[in-house]
Amino acid sequence: MGETAQKVTSRAVISEDEKRSIVRGFVKGFLSGSVKVTIWEVPTVGLSTNQETPGDMKAQFKTHTINLINIVSGTKPATDEEVNVAINWLFQLIVSLRSGGFIIGEFVGPPDWESRLSELDKRVSSVEKLFEELLQRFKVQSSS
Repeated sequence: MGETAQKVTSRAVISEDEKRSIVRGFVKGFLSGSVKVTIWEVPTVGLSTNQETPGDMKAQFKTHTINLINIVSGTKPATDEEVNVAINWLFQLIVSLRSGGFIIGEFVGPPDWESRLSELDKRVSSVEKLFEELLQRFKVQSSS
């Protein structure tokens, strides 16, 4: 008997755009110093081993994190796919680090008001141009 394959999908609570926004906020905060990652600064105890994390593992983790930040911030050349992979990695790291108390500072906040304001300004300009065009047509018709 033939089996039918069903595609299983689930709707994520956080959209891809929201994920990008969270990563963007983290990177901006990290670069400005308002967000600090402390996992490589303090002795970290592994839950399963109850031993401190070796310094070389912390150094590797820090190097990997900085590499991901370089990719998503555009300072390291990368393809679109590599950027998307780096965003997903960073998002997973952010969730893990935040849940472990290894991130200090806030970076998830209200939407990016600058870009929204810029977009609104473009729309208003577009409407103004259409209004001007409409006025010109009205003047031409009324003078005829």
